[in-house]
Amino acid sequence: MFTEIKKRQYGGDQNLVDYTVPNGVKIIGQEAFANCTNLCTIWLPESVEVIGKGAFFNCTSLEEIVIPPKVKCIKEHTFAYCESMGEIFIPDNVETIEDVAFLGCENLEKVHLTEYIVSLGKSVFYG
Repeated sequence: MFTEIKKRQYGGDQNLVDYTVPNGVKIIGQEAFANCTNLCTIWLPESVEVIGKGAFFNCTSLEEIVIPPKVKCIKEHTFAYCESMGEIFIPDNVETIEDVAFLGCENLEKVHLTEYIVSLGKSVFYG
C-alpha cells in the first residue's frame, strides 16, 4: 500500500474523469492532479493529512471535493482555476488558507468558512 500520490503523478492526464484516492494515502503531492481538465469528481479518504500546493490547479471540470478531517491547511493554488466548482465547505479542521488557494474559480458562488480559520492569505478567492 502506498501512502503518497507523488508530485505531478497524474498532472495533465486527460483520461481522468472520476478518481478515488486509495484509503491509507496521507499526502497528495504538489500539482499531483494539476491540469487534469476532465476530472469532475475526486474522492479523498479520511487518511489524507496534506494536500500539496497546486494539487488540483486548473482542474477546470472539478465540481466538488470534500476536504478530509485531518487536513489543516489549504495551500497556495490548491484549487486555482477550478472553474466548475460552485460551492466549497471548509471544515472545522482547516486553520489556514494560503494565498490564491481558490484563484480564478469564477463560478464559486458559496464558500462556507468556520470560526476556526486562523490565517487567511491574500487574494484567496480572487477572480
